[in-house]
Amino acid sequence: MYSGSKVIDSFDHNEDLANYNCIDNYSFYKNKNFLEIRKMMNHVINKNIFIRQDIADIINNFYQNSFDKEAHTISVYIENPVETNDQYSPHFNKYFNKISKITESLKSNKWQIFLTTNDEYFTNKFVEHYGNKVIYRKVHSDKNIKELLSDSYLLAKGKYFVTTVSDITSYTSFLNPKIELNIIKN
Repeated sequence: MYSGSKVIDSFDHNEDLANYNCIDNYSFYKNKNFLEIRKMMNHVINKNIFIRQDIADIINNFYQNSFDKEAHTISVYIENPVETNDQYSPHFNKYFNKISKITESLKSNKWQIFLTTNDEYFTNKFVEHYGNKVIYRKVHSDKNIKELLSDSYLLAKGKYFVTTVSDITSYTSFLNPKIELNIIKN
């Protein structure tokens, strides 16, 4: 979304098979060259993509008003949660376990979670589990490009990223090659 670009407010979420097989593949994130790929993509993005001012304002305003800049930020992205007979619990446990490992490794209790998901149930469970350590925006639509783009830039503000394989994961990791990826394998 660059200055002068046409705004597309929504899109049909039809997976592109080639993209899915190349980018949305768990092994891609585990590739020994992935950090170098992230650095290269960061350079390409910074040189060629310019966020429109209205979207930059959404990102900056939310960051300035909601994030504690002195806290360690754990970014969490949950895409299309899978319900089980036990109300998502295996899926929750994967996230909660990854987050626990991160928080236990910190020398400070000053941490926060920035959560992005399109599922209100997940948001409620995270708030129930972590309380006021959770920062989130209203549950978004997975078809609103402005929300997805601004969420990616906000996720990239974190030091740690707990997520699954997705296009948002790839883009966020390209925006911040230093963010520590903690990929949950589905």
